[in-house]
Amino acid sequence: MIIHTPAHDLPLSRMELPDAVRLMHAYWRRHRALCAIDGVKQVLFIVNQGREAGASLEHPHTQVFALPLVPRALRDEINNSRRLFPGGCPLCAAREEARRDGRVILENEGWMALAPFAARLPYETWFVPRRHEPDFARARDGELRAMAAVITRTLAALAAALDDPPYNLWLHTSPCDGKNYQHYHYHLEAIPRLTTEAGFEMASGMHINVVRPEEAARHLRESLP
Repeated sequence: MIIHTPAHDLPLSRMELPDAVRLMHAYWRRHRALCAIDGVKQVLFIVNQGREAGASLEHPHTQVFALPLVPRALRDEINNSRRLFPGGCPLCAAREEARRDGRVILENEGWMALAPFAARLPYETWFVPRRHEPDFARARDGELRAMAAVITRTLAALAAALDDPPYNLWLHTSPCDGKNYQHYHYHLEAIPRLTTEAGFEMASGMHINVVRPEEAARHLRESLP
């Protein structure tokens, strides 16, 4: 576990940039250290903000998991990236599509926040580094600063636009097994807890999203601090 700051009631959305940059560096250091342990194949960073999002502690923190396997969700992402985009990268393509379609929420010199084309749930948001890189362990110092700026400002927009909803945020990066994942692109995903999965979603594995991603992106752009 990584405690964000000594402040008990300071979520990521209200952190000062220098503190958020230090947090991203802490992620980076822990990722590298855990990946170096024999038997660890995947490291996950997860933020559950709010009780409805599964938070068991009120103090803002990040859960860190060092796993002996690659979870199915990540394995599917990696395999589908290779299968659907031979010689290319789906997230690099998604960034350009988001620019064309008006789904960019925020962009700086190193990162982009966007509403994905087929968002599973209202206001789902992806954070994507502009430089193609499979492995978070190879993030550069300036990219960690840009990462902190985009994440905190976008989460502040979510809080302002949606009355500070609970949310889940997680980092997906390539496994720690030393294989070539050049087709993959590390990123973060955030989903505010605005709806409840019902029988259709559980029975079908499909999602009903009542908010167009273009509208979600516009609303969040207008709410940026």
